[in-house]
Amino acid sequence: MSNSFKRVLEDYEPDGLLVGRPFTMAGAAGQQAARIEEMAGKISAATGLHVDFIDERLSSAEAKRILHEQGIDERHARGKVDDIAASLFLQAYLDRIS
Repeated sequence: MSNSFKRVLEDYEPDGLLVGRPFTMAGAAGQQAARIEEMAGKISAATGLHVDFIDERLSSAEAKRILHEQGIDERHARGKVDDIAASLFLQAYLDRIS
């Protein structure tokens, strides 16, 4: 676990972590999902934090669509897509638990 990640945990003191699980379009958990789950398990063990997963399928495509609708071309969208995609699956998680 990186020092910068440890600092974020110390600064924000989260109750848990939300991790996007990259399912295939067919809904299967492929190799990438297995790697993500393994890493999340290690982080959970090292921090004692509960980890919850959410399907992140199509979140990047939706983020690109949003940026396109705002008139932001792909060259200027770099770096913003992941941020928007993360906010989309965070909102989906919050909607699910409320």
